[in-house]
Amino acid sequence: MGDGREACRQGLVGRVLDQFIACQVLVALRPGAVELSLSAADDVMRERSALDENWRQRLERARTQAARIERQYQAAEPENRLVQRTLERRWEEALQEVRWLDEEYARFRQTQPTTLASHEVEQIRELARDLPTLWGAPTTTTADRQQVIRFLVEQVEVEIEGVSDRARVTVTWAGGQQTRHVLIRPVGRYEQTADFDRVMARIRELRAVGRSFVAIARQLNTEGLRPPNRAVRFHKDIIGRLVRKHAPGDRTPGDPRGAGLGRDEWFVIDLAAKVGIRKGTLHAWLQRGWVRYRRLPGYRGRCVCWADAGELERLVRLAQAPRGWWDTPLPSELTTPKLLPSQSDDPGE
Repeated sequence: MGDGREACRQGLVGRVLDQFIACQVLVALRPGAVELSLSAADDVMRERSALDENWRQRLERARTQAARIERQYQAAEPENRLVQRTLERRWEEALQEVRWLDEEYARFRQTQPTTLASHEVEQIRELARDLPTLWGAPTTTTADRQQVIRFLVEQVEVEIEGVSDRARVTVTWAGGQQTRHVLIRPVGRYEQTADFDRVMARIRELRAVGRSFVAIARQLNTEGLRPPNRAVRFHKDIIGRLVRKHAPGDRTPGDPRGAGLGRDEWFVIDLAAKVGIRKGTLHAWLQRGWVRYRRLPGYRGRCVCWADAGELERLVRLAQAPRGWWDTPLPSELTTPKLLPSQSDDPGE
């Protein structure tokens, strides 16, 4: 491989790139692709032959011109020095032209592809038919595969798109042809995926109309959106993780994860994420009476917290308050929850 591959190791896992290049090589060596390449090679060789003929004609004309001027110089009268000097100068110029054309023609021939013999063409066709089987055979080593790639690929250049999961890959094949691709690389966080904002916007839209996590996953797959971290398809667990982490407050009555939730009600994990604390910390606050909550029916029913905009502001300030034993006690306005709307409207309160 070329230097481009080595330079990308810090931003792209080598295994991912190796697998991608191997796939590109197998695609390039499919029988149909090889036949197209051989056909294209025939066209190139015909064009090369025409160019080669043009170079030979130019060189032949230059040699003929130099020979003619040489004959004129040899035939000139010795006493006619002006004519001799003129012919000598023209002869030297003609010889320089021949030398220049000779050098350029040699460079042209070095840069042009070599004509394949008929038995070589048949060997290439046979390799294209057998390569996929040979590539995956247990007897084929990693070194064997790398050797095949080195025969076909001159250089691989990778450009990472910022901190996203997209990488632009340019493959320079033997002979100079280049192909450009977009590769999806593994990233550490959902937010690094290039489609993250579009995916989250679509999830919010679908939740707003009451779609379940299962229905949202199915819809995103139908629309061709790609899940984060190289997952094959969206499923309800992926949607749940994205919602809990990035849109915990976007509840709708039709969302089964929010079934039984009323206005300004939260599950513990969602409220903790919204406030920016750990779930265990919020459970401790519940035990101390710092947050209004209720339990859903059933064995070990889940805790449902209540927090409107004002309560959210209080809880955020509470989370930011100093908590060491050496600090002054927390002020009551931070630890005293508001009354529930039903309680504050009750005349008996």
